[in-house]
Amino acid sequence: MGYTAVTIKSGRVVYSVSPILKKMQRLIGDLVYQPMPAGRSAAYEPGTNISKAATRMCNSACLVHADIVNFYGSITGRHLTKLVREFYNGEHDTPGGGSYNPLAGEDLLSENQITKVVGMMLRGGRLVQGGPRSPMISNRVGAKLIDPAVEEWREKYGFIDYFRYSDNLYFKFKSYRSGKAFLEFLEEQPLVSQGFQLHKFSIAGRMEQQRVLGLIVNGDTPRMSRPARRKLEARLYNLERAARAGRSAVALEATKDGRGLTPEEYIASVSGMLTYYAQYLEAGKLQKLNSLMKGVSNASI
Repeated sequence: MGYTAVTIKSGRVVYSVSPILKKMQRLIGDLVYQPMPAGRSAAYEPGTNISKAATRMCNSACLVHADIVNFYGSITGRHLTKLVREFYNGEHDTPGGGSYNPLAGEDLLSENQITKVVGMMLRGGRLVQGGPRSPMISNRVGAKLIDPAVEEWREKYGFIDYFRYSDNLYFKFKSYRSGKAFLEFLEEQPLVSQGFQLHKFSIAGRMEQQRVLGLIVNGDTPRMSRPARRKLEARLYNLERAARAGRSAVALEATKDGRGLTPEEYIASVSGMLTYYAQYLEAGKLQKLNSLMKGVSNASI
């Protein structure tokens, strides 16, 4: 109830959230989940961007990457209940029928309240792909359940940097031998106990092309890869075509994006991406993409 399934080209299913439910998820997300730490996430947080994250991986002797299988769909009510209960209640137990009264100075949530603020973010017991605060909540889950495990791995395998970007995990090593040993460890699925499975493993030494979120990080500064440029171009072409067709077409593009954005927010997001990636584009290509973005801005949405 409140969700409409949309299947995108890759076969992945995302959900369009009804306006009233989307408002409620935004409100609860900002009040309950936003104050929690985001940990080593480089996505969807103030002050983070792809360039900053990729720059940290530059000049790597060895770069290891793994992806979390169906990350949002792997985040369950059990994860969120643990997250909320431990952040707000710590070691305290509260009665199921208790209520939160801020005027009385209470800072604990009852089990009933925890159930409600968790259930509002789920569909079928799992975090909604397309919910407006699902990306932010996934960062908090990663900070609680993934980052502590990674710190234990660092002590054993000695990588010198690490970050998460949504379902992507990147690790920087001083030597290929250390990176190779760590890759073999990741292939043994060390996060299964937390409910997460890894796939799309990769390793690249200094003499191989090293990619981080579509940017090539061999050398001192990141460069835009051809697949990343084509992905940006396709996004702009699709958005410009949708803008000419009307608001409902733009809303569909926003739904396919999977972040729960309104048409206006999605347009602003794509515009921001173009502004950001402008530093990596040739002048002629940038002019063409700016023209597409101008067409979007001039359309009546």
